[in-house]
Amino acid sequence: MMKALSDKKGANTNSHSRKTNLDGSPQIENRNLHCSSLTVRELEFTMFLDSCTTSLSLPSAARRLFSVTGKELFSLQELKRDQVVYVSCHETWLNPKVTKSEQKRRVLLTNLSSDLTKIRKYCSLRDPINYVLTVNGSLVANSTIIVAPLVVLSSEISEENVLRVSQTADDAGTSGEVDKEYDQTDVKTHKSCHDISHMYSDIYMNKLKWPWECLVNVENCTNDEEEENVEEDPVSEKQNLKNKVNVPHFTSPEDLQKFTYEDGYIACAESPNLVLTAVQNDSRLADVILMKRSPDDINQRWIIQSDGEIRSRCGHNLVLTVSMPLSGTESQISYIGCSVILKAKKGHKYGEAHQRWYYDADTGYIKAFEAEILNKEITAASSSNICTFAITAKTKIDQPGYSVELPQKPDSLNGQTVLYKKLCLSCAYTLRGRYCMQKLKPGTEFSCAMGEQDKDLESRKLYGSFQVLNGKVDLSTHEALLTLHHWEEKLSNLREETSVHTIGKELSTAQNVKVVKLLAYKNGDGRLHSGHLVIGSTLEGLLSQCTQNLGLTNVARAMYTEDGTQILVIEDLIDVAVRNYKQELILQVENYIKEKYMKNTEKSTQSPSKANETVESSAAELNQSSLSDAEKDDVKETSFAEEDQIDADEMTKTRDTLLKTVDLPPLSCILRYPIEVWVSSNRRFISPEVVESKEENRRKKRKIQANIAMELDTHKHILRQLKGRRLEELYPGKYEATQDETNPVVITGHWTDTTDQEKHHQDKVHQLKVINLFI
Repeated sequence: MMKALSDKKGANTNSHSRKTNLDGSPQIENRNLHCSSLTVRELEFTMFLDSCTTSLSLPSAARRLFSVTGKELFSLQELKRDQVVYVSCHETWLNPKVTKSEQKRRVLLTNLSSDLTKIRKYCSLRDPINYVLTVNGSLVANSTIIVAPLVVLSSEISEENVLRVSQTADDAGTSGEVDKEYDQTDVKTHKSCHDISHMYSDIYMNKLKWPWECLVNVENCTNDEEEENVEEDPVSEKQNLKNKVNVPHFTSPEDLQKFTYEDGYIACAESPNLVLTAVQNDSRLADVILMKRSPDDINQRWIIQSDGEIRSRCGHNLVLTVSMPLSGTESQISYIGCSVILKAKKGHKYGEAHQRWYYDADTGYIKAFEAEILNKEITAASSSNICTFAITAKTKIDQPGYSVELPQKPDSLNGQTVLYKKLCLSCAYTLRGRYCMQKLKPGTEFSCAMGEQDKDLESRKLYGSFQVLNGKVDLSTHEALLTLHHWEEKLSNLREETSVHTIGKELSTAQNVKVVKLLAYKNGDGRLHSGHLVIGSTLEGLLSQCTQNLGLTNVARAMYTEDGTQILVIEDLIDVAVRNYKQELILQVENYIKEKYMKNTEKSTQSPSKANETVESSAAELNQSSLSDAEKDDVKETSFAEEDQIDADEMTKTRDTLLKTVDLPPLSCILRYPIEVWVSSNRRFISPEVVESKEENRRKKRKIQANIAMELDTHKHILRQLKGRRLEELYPGKYEATQDETNPVVITGHWTDTTDQEKHHQDKVHQLKVINLFI
């Protein structure tokens, strides 16, 4: 909304008592006022915007000022009397000479682009990983504390350090000793790593000695040239002291991120005398910097609690907090370089991830954003001015928000004149100054009413943080990036459209987010394993969640229902959910009718007198008739069949009437129940009934094999016992006479002969082995 003014409301034109510019306009000195940090020209500009808000009856305070050409003005110094200017609340420049259709087109595209900017910022901040507390600059006093990514420790010495060590050794005059590889006999010597380390340690220790502490002519040689030089030059020690170069100490990035926690102080591990200190600034916040340790300063004392809060001793409610990054035009916004401040803690369960830390005593790192993913997402949504309903949908959580009082007409039932709605922080900020708000207490669980598209809010034409995409985006964990890419492509396509009607229709017809719950199984497992609950609004997001939750080796590419139907779009899942709900409803109606029919039959059996009378009358009629016995049986069967058909028709009519009277609930109620699906990477669909039947057959087979193996072991054991007893007894046998002339006498029952019982068990063992092979 922009309105034009034809008069500049500046200062008084009495120029005889003031200094004037070359053009005759009064000259105002740009000095700071004693009551605020504003200068005179800034105060003049603010008062001018306030007067524009009143005179033009703007819906909110005037914020921006433009010239006729569209140039934004930040002071009244460049304006002339009777110059036309344009004022807007917060909108960008709209050329009044452009047609209304073009203005509407630009407004729609600008609003959509603004919403995408918020989503882009949210995607950049929603999952901060590996951020640690870091000193900004060097380890000196008054250095600020920020958060930065964790620096990976180097496992090997860099080439620059090696060159620097060798150069230092050369300057100390010991490079000959380091590089010496030949002994006195000019034979190359191969030194071990242990000897080399000793050599380097000796070189380092010699550098720490004073010149008069260095030993000269250790071997007491008579022809030592170094000793002669020392005797000839008595001032060589002073020259060596003057020529000595001090190598500066460089603080590695790893040392800037390591801290120790002792006696309530959080000190730098490299310099324990420097500790974290809270310093009060002009605002309500307190900066955290490095200061020298002072036992009397309570601002240097901290308490690291088990829940992740680092509380200051100077205030029970003050905790260490990461300042959120400011909005900008950058494509990527991150927490890198954000300062650490002292701020009052938030008592809500979600939305305070920037106040959660973890101190690792082994490594010395103080890790930031140590909270669950939903807490990080709610925190990023509040910073990015995004409605939390796009993240949690209708799930009620404990988050910061406000209760808005909406006046309405008195209700005839309860006479209520005020309607209370609970909104998240981002949506409540858009309504500030228009309605009475009350901050919700910690522990209040709710979902934002603005994202639910409440009828009371829509009737008042109230919109939340989103100007176009309210209730049309899903920014949950696995859907945020997919949603961003989808709407970015749609924005690029809409920019090519010239018709305002087409753009408005495209945005208005965009379907609201329909969250689907799935009970996902791995293809080929049937229902043998428990399914994983997957929630999403796009097929790509659901497949990515299935890949992660089911532990698939390859990316999930196909999704099937129980009957083998492949899911191609999200609408197919919605149709399946509705169809399953109808089938379940029909089954419940049939069960209800059967129970009712069974009750009626029980009542009829309890009063058998009438039934007996009808049976006796029908039997008397049949006996009096001149029909044969076979014809009488046929008549009885047809009468019973007719009765069954009548009962079935009655049940069908009752079911149809019940189904007509029962209406399906809303789609949101149907989608609460999960849908069973089977996910596959590249295999064809295997029916769960087939898998379950194979598993049942396999279990039966294993049971039979176990019984056979048990019986086989039993017969083998009996066979071993019989054979052992036979060998232990050593029975000599009996001599029996035969009628054979060649063998008139034979020995029977000898201990070397197999008994009949053993033969029986041997045959049984052989039979069981054969059966086990064919199963």
